[in-house]
Amino acid sequence: MLAGAVAAIVAVLIVTNPFNGSDNNEALVQTFDVGGISGQLSFVPGEDSASMTVEGMEPAPPGQVYQVWAITNGAPSSIGFLPVANDGAGSAELDAELVDGQTVAVTIEPDGGSPLPTSEPVFGVEI
Repeated sequence: MLAGAVAAIVAVLIVTNPFNGSDNNEALVQTFDVGGISGQLSFVPGEDSASMTVEGMEPAPPGQVYQVWAITNGAPSSIGFLPVANDGAGSAELDAELVDGQTVAVTIEPDGGSPLPTSEPVFGVEI
């Protein structure tokens, strides 16, 4: 069910700048605009860190957080949290080695996070 929801959201993803970079361990950056939420996802292949910035998001409701997931072959793995300020901007350092074929998705979860997603993704970015 989650995989289908992510696929539907990714289907509306508008990539405005496909990954660019080289094979010299330079950061790959993908910009996205999904349902009025815009931002960037960047990572260096082979390294276990990434970052995401967003604009145009509402802050998480009281008692909830935005949790970020790397989804590989339909299996989600938590890679961090995305705090969003009142002005709609947010940024996160993510603990993940991202690779082609994954989807990075954001869900709303109870404060402190969840071991698996409990809600449909707010948006997803296909790598």
